[in-house]
Amino acid sequence: MFVFADEGASSATVRRFLAAESLSPSNVVLDHSQRLACTMNVRGFPTTLFFGSDGRLVELHTGMLSGATLARSLQRAFASNRKAAAR
Repeated sequence: MFVFADEGASSATVRRFLAAESLSPSNVVLDHSQRLACTMNVRGFPTTLFFGSDGRLVELHTGMLSGATLARSLQRAFASNRKAAAR
């Protein structure tokens, strides 16, 4: 599952951006207080967080993601899920 979080922008601004990019994700979190970034020690944007099925952070990537980097990070997250399931 992908969850998209925006730090500090208004809901109208986020809606306009998603429409302009022809995106319609179902999981969008608006974090006006920026607590998510603080809690996860985000140092820059964009940041992509990868979690295992156990809810633990597997990887944090700061900056734009290439297709290859996304694929590699997803493989690590899935591998973490398999290890957790084997326990």
